[in-house]
Amino acid sequence: MSVNKEIWLPVIEDNFYSQWNVLTRLGKDDSVYVNNNKVYIPNAGTPGTILTNNSSYPVAVTERTDTTVEYDIDSYQLPPVRIGKFDTKDITYDKAMSVAKDFMGGIGEHIMYTAFKNWYIGKQSGKYVETSGDSEPAEAPGASGTRKALTEADVKKAAKILDKQKVPSTGRILLLPATMFYQLHDSVIEKFDIVDNDGLAMFNKEFYGFQVVKMPYVVNATNTGTVRDVGHGGASSDIEIGLAYHKDTVSVAKSQTYLYDSENRPEYYGDILSAEAWSGAKYRRTDFVGVVPILQDS
Repeated sequence: MSVNKEIWLPVIEDNFYSQWNVLTRLGKDDSVYVNNNKVYIPNAGTPGTILTNNSSYPVAVTERTDTTVEYDIDSYQLPPVRIGKFDTKDITYDKAMSVAKDFMGGIGEHIMYTAFKNWYIGKQSGKYVETSGDSEPAEAPGASGTRKALTEADVKKAAKILDKQKVPSTGRILLLPATMFYQLHDSVIEKFDIVDNDGLAMFNKEFYGFQVVKMPYVVNATNTGTVRDVGHGGASSDIEIGLAYHKDTVSVAKSQTYLYDSENRPEYYGDILSAEAWSGAKYRRTDFVGVVPILQDS
């Protein structure tokens, strides 16, 4: 007589998270300042007018009025999780380790997408691009209907805006949600491969001076360009946004993720785990130069 055998595997299928540890490669790393409550970024004011063949003296004295961009360092916490001794006595995997991975991935991912949201400058006149390709199904959270695809011409427009702003040509990044990334790649598939660059999925070479980088999403917004909070469920008319920018025109400061544990708590009959990290991010210029949002048009 045969015996049916059963087995519990000694591993668990953990949750997936975005590759959040690449964040400081995508912007200017201000993490050395993360132990402060607020970060101020001084911006040079308008320079004086150049005089040509001047013959009138004394020349009037002027002052340059400088400005600042500022951002807060925020605390991000995940609530404590109980790991009960009785609850874990019969499982074959390390639940505490799995919960710790959730903490690391969850906080890291949230910080990254919050940074992208804070790098978005909004729809500043003459400083954004709208997609112009064929209509494809909308993929922003909660969205329905269709949105125009990202095209090569749209990327060229973004590059031209940065050129006219005198933004350096070296160090430009085109950060795209997966929807836009694959739309663009489909249109240039014979010229570009997709490669993994130490955790960043990207084109194998520059495109109109940009390193083209893929993320699951970058910024989600209403159809008027008002940014959605990270994790917002969205609405039927919502859109996705990509960012064309220079790496040194956006900032991010982040701490390590701190894991707290308290073992053998008698009132909980087990261990308690929690986690915390600190971070802040912002575009760096009061004139919004150096960042060009690419918004889906419908």
